Amino acid sequence: MKKRIVQSLIYAVLFMGLSLLTEIVLMVVFKLKVPEHNRILAPALLAVAPTLAAWICRYRGLSVVLVLVLSTILFTLLFTAIFGRITGISTGLAGPIFVRSLAGFAAALIAGALASRQERKDQKSEGE
Repeated sequence: MKKRIVQSLIYAVLFMGLSLLTEIVLMVVFKLKVPEHNRILAPALLAVAPTLAAWICRYRGLSVVLVLVLSTILFTLLFTAIFGRITGISTGLAGPIFVRSLAGFAAALIAGALASRQERKDQKSEGE
C-alpha cells in the first residue's frame, strides 16, 4: 500500500511537471496562446504528459496504462472545471499545478489498484 502511494505521488509530480513543460514549450516555441489555441494545446498536454509519465514510472500492461492515461485525462478536465467554478480563477500557475497534481495522484491510485489486482490474479493462476 505504501509503495502504491509513493508511486502515485511520483506519477502525479511527473505528470504535473511534464504537462507544464509541454505547455511552456508549445507556448514559447510555437507561439500558441491560451485560450485561442486550446484546441491544439489541450490534446497535446492530455496525450503526451500522462503517457510519458506512465512510461517513466514503469506502469506496465495495456489495460493499466490505458486506465491510468484515460483517468488522468478525465480527472484533469473534471478538476479544472471544478477549480475554475469554485475559485473563479482561470489564469495563473497555481491552478494547473494543484489540479494536475491532484488528477495525476487520483488516477495513479486507481491504476495502482488495478495493477495490484491483476498481479494477485496472475499469481493465483500460476499457483494452480
